[in-house]
Amino acid sequence: MLSQLRLSAKSGIRLLSTASPPAALVKELRVLSGSAPLLACRNALSETSVEGTFDVTLALKHLRSTQTSKTKSKTSGRVMSEGAITFTKSGFGGASGLALTCETDFAAKSETFVNFSIDLLGNLKEKVEKADGFKNLELHTGNEIIDNDAHLKKIWDEALLGVRENMSVRAAFSVTGDSYFCSYVHNKLGGDESSDVGKVGAVVELKGSVDAEKLEEVGKKLAMHVVAASPKYLSIDDIPEEVMEEEKSILAKQLEDDKKPADIKEKIMKGKLNKWASQICLLEQEHVADADGGAVKKVLKREKISCEGFVLL
Repeated sequence: MLSQLRLSAKSGIRLLSTASPPAALVKELRVLSGSAPLLACRNALSETSVEGTFDVTLALKHLRSTQTSKTKSKTSGRVMSEGAITFTKSGFGGASGLALTCETDFAAKSETFVNFSIDLLGNLKEKVEKADGFKNLELHTGNEIIDNDAHLKKIWDEALLGVRENMSVRAAFSVTGDSYFCSYVHNKLGGDESSDVGKVGAVVELKGSVDAEKLEEVGKKLAMHVVAASPKYLSIDDIPEEVMEEEKSILAKQLEDDKKPADIKEKIMKGKLNKWASQICLLEQEHVADADGGAVKKVLKREKISCEGFVLL
């Protein structure tokens, strides 16, 4: 004889039966848990049933407490070489970003992981310390901010049920300012009205006496260039002195056996140093995404726009 369903305002759907939990409730619990394993959902319903009554709310609480610890135990120590980046949409006033790692490409592309990345960024951007533009930015790394916040920890543990892989915050940031912040993600995985998710991406900070449409056009191409060319610094002036001195030392060693006069060797070193700097500094690089080509600084000057900084994740 078929069991009867009844609604409970407190606990959702209950089934009065002494049999195993039906597929409908198992499916509902799996959706609520973010795609936890079917067997784990079935067991959670059975283990929390009272006199044959299945309670989805109790089962979900039980699942979160038991399955999360099991997942953490199983995934501890695994290498996290995959993941996704999430950026807020382009616009004036600020930008936020998150690089979230996991173990496999399969998990990184899953709807559960992508949606969690968007949700986590939405919560995280209000928790991390906001910088005034990219010039003063320090990326937040690691899970410390998650572990020290009860709400973030809760949604993290819930997502762990569905992803079922080790996860970590590789980098997170939030900046403010009156500049235009233009974001671009490569190999887009998803998004919503506030954010975009992809495998790699960049945000550039622009200023100029042009409209938002022009800033978006120029900014999108520049962000695409950043992803393609992977600059380390904005300009030559931004290269730390110790990095510059280390490169000079390497070049000097390369020229040790050169029999040319000292003044000629000095010119050679200067030329090599300038070439090296032009390869790692955004403004000095050849713009790979602009149809007319030329150095990035020349392209921006032509458009009457300046770049104040960038982030590549």
